[in-house]
Amino acid sequence: MSPVLTLPTLRDRGYPSPAQFGETLTDWREELALQLETLGVPERIAQLRETCLATGGIWIDPPDGFRGYCEITVGGICVTGEDMAECAAAWIKAVLRVSRAAAEAEGAA
Repeated sequence: MSPVLTLPTLRDRGYPSPAQFGETLTDWREELALQLETLGVPERIAQLRETCLATGGIWIDPPDGFRGYCEITVGGICVTGEDMAECAAAWIKAVLRVSRAAAEAEGAA
């Protein structure tokens, strides 16, 4: 599988490293979430895991063969779920909510 967004790809698109995100963090997360939405569940999980590990996030898998507590933290957004598919979907949903709230706040200012 070829990842949709890798760190070099993000840098090529003008995004700074995670330590330098600042104002672009919301944009970076939103672009990643929109890209992940277009993938099937296995690819979505693999891409999010790769991005998580490459950017210093937190990835907690349940024990093999079991459903249970899972956690993903990428770009400052932390979600939990029963399995990684649920976590990935929750992360995307949370990111898009944050993006909408940021856009509304910007429009109100």
